[in-house]
Amino acid sequence: MRVTDAATAQGLLWRMEVAYAPFAGAWLAAATDDDARRRALASLEQSAALGTDWGGPLVVWPGWPA
Repeated sequence: MRVTDAATAQGLLWRMEVAYAPFAGAWLAAATDDDARRRALASLEQSAALGTDWGGPLVVWPGWPA
């Protein structure tokens, strides 16, 4: 995606956050201790919040209530 103005920059930012969320989810699923789980969950929550703040969709994860 080529950034040419504020709108395309915003679109790129939310796409980046949405693309990162599965990695944060995998990190959370693989966490083996409380500290790692807290950090992974915080990362996932921040990614979802930033993505929606920039105008992106709130992605519903498979198996989670919609």
